[in-house]
Amino acid sequence: MILIFELKRPDILPVKDLAIQQAIRTLFGITSEKKALNNKMYTIAESWRPFRSYATLYLWSWYRNQELIKNSIKTA
Repeated sequence: MILIFELKRPDILPVKDLAIQQAIRTLFGITSEKKALNNKMYTIAESWRPFRSYATLYLWSWYRNQELIKNSIKTA
């Protein structure tokens, strides 16, 4: 996160971030886990080069919105 937010690096993909993993698994229909998941994430994100940090921001936003929707449905 320091690389993205403080150092402003445009090409960072945090494959260990759980929100990013969940977003990519859901959006791309991936059922793999651990190392196989990381490899698929890198393969998918290859076409996002050199702007993977921006894709990461969109994935975080999508994941956060999904969580907000889930929580609003539970309270309704």
